[in-house]
Amino acid sequence: MEDLKNKYESYLKDAGGIYFPGILDDERKSDNFLTPIFENITNALEAIKLKYTDRNYHPDDSVQIYLYYKSIENDITLDHIKIQDSGIGFNKEQFFSFTTYKYNQKGFNNKGCGRFQSLLFFKNCLYQSVFKNDDTTYCITFDFSKKYSDTKGIQIRSLEITDSVSTGTSVSLFPEDSDLEYNALNAKNLKEEIIKKYALEFMLHTEGIPKIEIFYYKDSELQDTQTIEKGVDFPTEMHKDTFVIHYKKIDANGEIADTDESAEFRVDIIPFPADHINFNEIYICSKNEAVQSIEFNAFAKDDSLDGKRFLCFVSSTIFDQSSNIDTTRREIRNVLKTEEQLLKTTPNNQLSLFNHGVILQEDIENAVADIFYRNYPLAKEKELTKRKKINFLTDLFGLEDNSRLSIKTSDSSKDILEKYYRSEALKQANIDAEFSEIYSKIITLDTNSSNYNEMFSNLNEELSSKIPLRNKNALSKYMTGRKIVLDLFELTLQKRLSAQTQAGRKEEEKRLHNLLFEQHSDNPYSSNLWLLNEEFIYFRGCSEFQLKQIKDENGNLLFDFSKMSEADKALLDSRDEKRPDIILFPKEGKCIIIELKAPEVRINQYIDQAEGYARIIASCVSPNNKIDMFYTYFIVDKQNLFDIPSEYEEIYNMKDAYFLPSKKIKAVINGERKDVAYMYSEILSYQDIYDRAKLRNKIFVDILSKK
Repeated sequence: MEDLKNKYESYLKDAGGIYFPGILDDERKSDNFLTPIFENITNALEAIKLKYTDRNYHPDDSVQIYLYYKSIENDITLDHIKIQDSGIGFNKEQFFSFTTYKYNQKGFNNKGCGRFQSLLFFKNCLYQSVFKNDDTTYCITFDFSKKYSDTKGIQIRSLEITDSVSTGTSVSLFPEDSDLEYNALNAKNLKEEIIKKYALEFMLHTEGIPKIEIFYYKDSELQDTQTIEKGVDFPTEMHKDTFVIHYKKIDANGEIADTDESAEFRVDIIPFPADHINFNEIYICSKNEAVQSIEFNAFAKDDSLDGKRFLCFVSSTIFDQSSNIDTTRREIRNVLKTEEQLLKTTPNNQLSLFNHGVILQEDIENAVADIFYRNYPLAKEKELTKRKKINFLTDLFGLEDNSRLSIKTSDSSKDILEKYYRSEALKQANIDAEFSEIYSKIITLDTNSSNYNEMFSNLNEELSSKIPLRNKNALSKYMTGRKIVLDLFELTLQKRLSAQTQAGRKEEEKRLHNLLFEQHSDNPYSSNLWLLNEEFIYFRGCSEFQLKQIKDENGNLLFDFSKMSEADKALLDSRDEKRPDIILFPKEGKCIIIELKAPEVRINQYIDQAEGYARIIASCVSPNNKIDMFYTYFIVDKQNLFDIPSEYEEIYNMKDAYFLPSKKIKAVINGERKDVAYMYSEILSYQDIYDRAKLRNKIFVDILSKK
């Protein structure tokens, strides 16, 4: 008896060259407050398997978890948690393993580092363990706490022979007084978390699992009991499959690219009754334990299929090398990254941390989704609906296809677009950062350096290679906006807008007018006049303004009516009530007049309207703004050849388009008609404007796609 006690004491004194407080400084507290509970449950399950040579569970084994809470005024706070098992107990080998940092002979590919999470979360951990040594049964009681740093955090209270015939261990975890993280924990939600954590482990042990019980006490009175049993809480159905994913890296253009290396993964899909788990989830597993959740994008997270929700567990040898589960989380964060996280890293520099590159989380999510659909085809219907929405948005806004984005079937259009734009912004940031870095190098080159010319040439070539990428992204956004306008223009012409199908809502001229240049606006730059001519958006002008309202660039009235007689003013006012649809002033002495007519309007009824405005403008323009050249555009839906004036010629290689090269404009000045200007005129169809604008847009898009 005394020899055994001395042996145990010697384990505490032999530091083996390791400074215990330094170990604690290196350990980081887990983000998940359930981690120390899970670590102790994992130890309990391993202790049970260690009793048997086949390393399996047996029917009479058990794990009990006791949650003890107390009432303090109106609050319920955690007093302590006790986890008890029927395992092998702390015999000499197990105690030595517990006291030895990163001891890797324990089995199950563990190094015993997880126990430090108990120290980081709880002020004291009280162990009581029954074990066998030779033919004698002993009971050891010891504390595990940061305050015993001289003896590896351990102080043995007692070690004595016991009459107990069953081995096992109980650990009681006492929280810090200020620790509030555990106050909302109860038996029911802990049960669900345990099921998710150990579902794969328990499903793989087809012969059975220990009986797991959770007891919730408040003020020493039992409030709730939850049990976890193989035949009750876990289904018999499980689908297994494998897939391979290439490691990724950032290439020289800031894009994500495959490396030559790949890793193999296994996925186990377990369907649970929908009332057993709240969400469909995918878990990355280490040694058959769920470690980190990732996105389940096969369909909505809280959706169900035939009354079932699904837990998907992804395993790989690359996740099984860590010393403990929490260390696994940190190492998984190094090798497993989302596209956004990878793009935020400095290209090529940080990949030295990972021999092969990184595994993209989105690649795993999509691979699991594909396997999920093969096993559950009905879920594919939800995915197809999502894909139609994505295709509509990517086509509408000219977005590049990105299959790695985690998009759920429940995502709104806004959610989807936010994910696309965030990804594109990160790519653009990488390109711009490289552009800036290269530019900075160029401007700091020493012109007196012997290799100046060579360095300048190399950097300039590299800089030039980045410019098309930057321009492409900027232009793509601009061309996307144009495509939307073209689509609306086409729908309006074809009368396919929902408003056009309703009686009493046919205002085609107004719709087309506002689409080209919003009525009562004086900012052509924000218009869509590029549909007519690319240059028009850069001219000064206005839409649906009376002539007496139009001002020049200095804010002065453009037209002078002071010398007109009252009769002429009255006549002008009556004519000006209709006012020009669109009037532009490209430069000094020039004026563009655009008249838009509703579909089905006859040309011959309005063909002289633009010329009439030109005569009024030429007659009334202020002396400082003399206009001597007018360009008029008369736009209609369809032309009847009998309505086209004889002096108009057909425009080559255009549909239903005609022009009048030159015509004198006679103004009325001081009561006399005088030749003061010339007019160039065109008659165009809306359809031809659409066709030409679409062709121009396509040329740009084709160039960008080739870039």
